[in-house]
Amino acid sequence: MKKYEQAELFYCRSLEIAEKNDMSSLKWRLQNDLSQLLDKERFKEASLFFAKYAVNNFREIQDDISENELKRFSRADKKNVCRNLVNLFIDQDCISEAQDVLNILKKEHPDKKIAFNDTEKKWAE
Repeated sequence: MKKYEQAELFYCRSLEIAEKNDMSSLKWRLQNDLSQLLDKERFKEASLFFAKYAVNNFREIQDDISENELKRFSRADKKNVCRNLVNLFIDQDCISEAQDVLNILKKEHPDKKIAFNDTEKKWAE
């Protein structure tokens, strides 16, 4: 088994565990890392899906976590997750979607979520 395939299996299993145990602060990190791995493997659609999930989950938990827990998440974490998604959108010539993510990062649309396309909606079920 190739290293990327093995890493992908580990990430997927870790995501299952994080989901079952309601570990939101871990889930978005795993989703972002898996997105980057899938991008390196040239699975662009799946990479974009997990990047969107990571940004949406990161933004969701910001509202639900305590001040002490929020301090653990640096501004760099948020930028890293958003930057990954912006780069994926740009790679696919989806400039308006990339701008939406940048606006979220700049807090112009704090409540807006990144939309999933029809295929991604099925994956999310």
